[in-house]
Amino acid sequence: MRKVQLGTIVIPTDFSKASKVALGFAQGLAQQYGFDLSLIHVFPYVAHHRYAAPVGWMIADLRARSRRRLMAAKAKVLAAGTGVRCSVIDSAGDIPGQIINTAVAEGASLIVMGTHSRDGVERFLVGSTAEEVLRHAVLPVIVVGPHVKDYSRRKIQTLVYATDLSARSLGVLRILPLLMAGDTRLSVVHVREEQAHAPASVGWEVSVRNSLLGVLPAEVLESRVDFKTLEGDDPSRAVERHLKLVHADLLLIGVHKGRGMTAHMAPRTGFRMIMAAPCAVLSICE
Repeated sequence: MRKVQLGTIVIPTDFSKASKVALGFAQGLAQQYGFDLSLIHVFPYVAHHRYAAPVGWMIADLRARSRRRLMAAKAKVLAAGTGVRCSVIDSAGDIPGQIINTAVAEGASLIVMGTHSRDGVERFLVGSTAEEVLRHAVLPVIVVGPHVKDYSRRKIQTLVYATDLSARSLGVLRILPLLMAGDTRLSVVHVREEQAHAPASVGWEVSVRNSLLGVLPAEVLESRVDFKTLEGDDPSRAVERHLKLVHADLLLIGVHKGRGMTAHMAPRTGFRMIMAAPCAVLSICE
């Protein structure tokens, strides 16, 4: 399992409130762990523009405004005086694709992004940039959902790792050595659905503990990691309640790579968790 190394966090921004909250969260991570920040704004050209064929001067003017706002955001990060280094990237084209390609080109460790509270038919028609990035990125993605408060001045102290015991949920373990630096604690949870009575849930702690021993020292596992079985027919609600109970700062989950109609119409426990969580959510799509 290839571990995530300390490097750069790429933060996409559309200058919305959601993006500003995500930037604040990324600043906190950078200060706590030593990441660099790279702010990116992607201009979508005609695809999301109100006119069918905008003229060149209009595009140039809009992009110039975006660059000024990017530089202002960078100046605000540097003005905080935390020593965090920050760069900016002005791009254009398909938004999810440009975000992912930029992160790969930069050799980034993480993508941190906000998400707007869209759901139902609107979300199906308009689409979600955050979800597209989640489904196609080859590196960890942290989504700061609509219920997350400003974390720019708060350290990550409590992690929650929610596992359904599938192979895909193990992918997030490769970032644990980095996040467990210092005195951070980890709560590992598995939801046993009341109607399922699944025999696979029996002894799940032993299986997950063995996997954790592959990425964490035994002394860390014994002193700063706990295990808990949650009960409920709705895994996302059960995890949400636990996040509030332990005052979690970051939830770690695995997400399926769905496609097309299936991705939008089938149940997506992981994405429901992201939208409802009171904390940011880190996932690696397997």
